[in-house]
Amino acid sequence: MSTAHAGLDHFLDEMADASDFPALASSIQQVMNTAEKEDAFQTLTNIILRDLSLTLRVLRTANSAYYNRSGNPILSVSHAIAMLGTDTVRQVVSSVALLEHFQRKSPGLRELILLALLTANHAREIALRLGFRSREEAYLCGMLRNLGEVLMACYRPRDYAGILIRISQQKIPQAQVCREVAGFTYEELARAVISRWKMPSSVIACIGEVEPLLLRRYQRGSADYLLPQITCFAHRLTQAIYRRDENVTRASLNLVVDRFGRPLGIGPEEVRGILEAALEETRGTFALMNVPLDHLRLRQQEQSARGLLGPDSSLAAPESPRETLARLVREVEHLAAAEPENVTGLLLIVLEAIYRGGPFDRVLFAVADTAGGTLQARTGFGAGVEEAIATFRFPMAAAPFGLSLDRQQDIYSSGIEGRWDSSPLVRALRPAVFGLLPLCLPSGPAGCIYFDRDELGPPVDSVTLASFSALRDRLAHSLRPGRSVPFRG
Repeated sequence: MSTAHAGLDHFLDEMADASDFPALASSIQQVMNTAEKEDAFQTLTNIILRDLSLTLRVLRTANSAYYNRSGNPILSVSHAIAMLGTDTVRQVVSSVALLEHFQRKSPGLRELILLALLTANHAREIALRLGFRSREEAYLCGMLRNLGEVLMACYRPRDYAGILIRISQQKIPQAQVCREVAGFTYEELARAVISRWKMPSSVIACIGEVEPLLLRRYQRGSADYLLPQITCFAHRLTQAIYRRDENVTRASLNLVVDRFGRPLGIGPEEVRGILEAALEETRGTFALMNVPLDHLRLRQQEQSARGLLGPDSSLAAPESPRETLARLVREVEHLAAAEPENVTGLLLIVLEAIYRGGPFDRVLFAVADTAGGTLQARTGFGAGVEEAIATFRFPMAAAPFGLSLDRQQDIYSSGIEGRWDSSPLVRALRPAVFGLLPLCLPSGPAGCIYFDRDELGPPVDSVTLASFSALRDRLAHSLRPGRSVPFRG
């Protein structure tokens, strides 16, 4: 085994032993592997809804001018995934998971995370101007381009500091210093980790410099041909603007445009637009993460770039659960009017509205089997929802279902009265707070919507509960004769 490979394998083992890194790797793999599952849509929706940042990011992507050609706002994750497709959403979710993991580690890493995000947005903007269809794949490649440096700074901060000092003081090329200090380069580390995460080979091929001889193997204009060039161009733009002394920034930028931009047909004016759009998008994402740009160590460089690219713009504060619920209620009404046959899509948005508007830890939809006299959960969102769905099979006559279905009565238990403590439902799921919305049709009980919370908290107000009932009523109205109950089969 070579020294380089030995050093790299040792570092990979170090990260595997860290308590947090395997969890991150598992999360990324979980998202990337959803494409192999029959229920990819449901799995992705549940992963996203558990995390506010992922929810906001996916909704922002769906509402961008590139994807939302109709101009009608997309307010639910279910609707967003249906429109974007699972491949695009997987790229978005993976990149945000990576961002959030490392930006929480320490303030010192925030500079590198900002650089990764800038590169990702540069890549997407370049892809847009080239008419490259896989914009989110370009975004992901840009995001991961500097992963090796991020990992080194996170898990070997002393070595990383030494590398920075030697590069600065001795003007030695980065790859040479990395090999001397760590035994491998940042790019070799990134490729090894991305390979372990089982990401596509097209992503691995974009980590490093563009090799003209290798590109000759691919058809000019194909994804394999363009993606490495887009990623390299995006990375070099970030380096020129944010990792050079501001006195030489313009000269560095001109060199990058000449070497990487012009062969792609991108000139100085288009580069200016790329930089403006990427900076604005980066500012927005960091605002959602509560990381002000002016608290980063890149402040002076960012101010220098801002002088060329224009003033800041402010972003509105995240909306409250009640505001989210009100917006999703409007989306339910819009979808019911625009796509009356899409009962399954309507149901998923109703469940999402209750999950996000409560907020609750879980929401389930159970189908009634009148012949067998049981209620069986079929789908839902939230933490541990797979286990809850498997457990949720109860007699329709058992409390509190019998009362709710017979009288068509909504039930909400705040967890303090203890009325239902001995019921099969509470004994099996042990919720601190739960609610039950019966779904009854003229022909009889069709099922119910169940939502719960693991811990006590402020009681849900009457306005919110009334909104939940209205959502259920809209769903019931959509199930006119001739339309089957979703997930009944």
